[in-house]
Amino acid sequence: MAISRDQVDEIKSRVSIIDVAAERVNLSRHGSTMSCCCPFHQEKTPSCVLYEKTNSFYCFGCGTSGDVISFIRGTDNLSYVEAVQQLAQRAGITIDAKGAQLNQREQELRDRIRACNREAARYFFRSLTQDDEGSVGRTYLLNERGLSMAAVRHFGLGYAKPESFGLVNYLRDKGFTDDEMITANLAYQSKTGHVMDRFRDRIMYPIFDTVGNVIAFGGRALNKEDKAKYINTNTTPVFRKSNNLYGYNFARKAHSDHLILAEGYMDVIALQTAGFAGAVASLGTSLTEEQAKLIGRSCKELTICYDSDSAGIRATQRAMPL
Repeated sequence: MAISRDQVDEIKSRVSIIDVAAERVNLSRHGSTMSCCCPFHQEKTPSCVLYEKTNSFYCFGCGTSGDVISFIRGTDNLSYVEAVQQLAQRAGITIDAKGAQLNQREQELRDRIRACNREAARYFFRSLTQDDEGSVGRTYLLNERGLSMAAVRHFGLGYAKPESFGLVNYLRDKGFTDDEMITANLAYQSKTGHVMDRFRDRIMYPIFDTVGNVIAFGGRALNKEDKAKYINTNTTPVFRKSNNLYGYNFARKAHSDHLILAEGYMDVIALQTAGFAGAVASLGTSLTEEQAKLIGRSCKELTICYDSDSAGIRATQRAMPL
């Protein structure tokens, strides 16, 4: 990926290493500098010093030094490209996967889709936790699946009501157009021309990118007569399922050298809630090369923990070479 030096320099000039570090580690001030435990090696006494004037750091324990990009690569287990993209978003600078400035109209659409997903996640969460219709979802998650409300909040779980226009009307009130909802794959146009909710009477699992944006959803049917047990967001301007992992946004923050590849949303939630913070899932698909590369950047060892039925065994055998 060829990101221009001018872009990188502009990003680093707009983002303070102190502000970024304060969100990730405990800082203590010593005169004109700040210190913390080094993210590049294990230590109990802080030996990593942050220099505000030069926007850099140096660890007197292991000798590692660098800038704000290097720092969040260490704390967040990011590749160089991911680190630059994350800081660029924070600084309000737009670069795509190839490092070029995105077409303004395309970038505006992506921003609108992310905003649309964020509002949809809020709508689903409130429907689950506050509305009377959400009682069926609460019963399923809290009683049948044994989750706590803390877990529901942590993973942002929600409920899509059975009605046809609930989310559509809510998003319209928030200023989103029908085309934006359809592009986000949250709605579809019926044969009669009406724009309708795509997810109905389903438990909703929001899917996050590495920065924490809601980029997609998985919806589990609660009605046993529903032919599709799960429906998921199709490819959109901000989401391609072959490139993402469910739970990865939480797992990478665990700074573990060991990840667990599970099969589904609830598997990841159960594992992470039980203390296995490195659990991720491949979004209902067989493991892809892109997902394997994402895993490879984050850990030294992977445990494949698919279901023990014949389909799970076949999926495990397909995943092992990757």
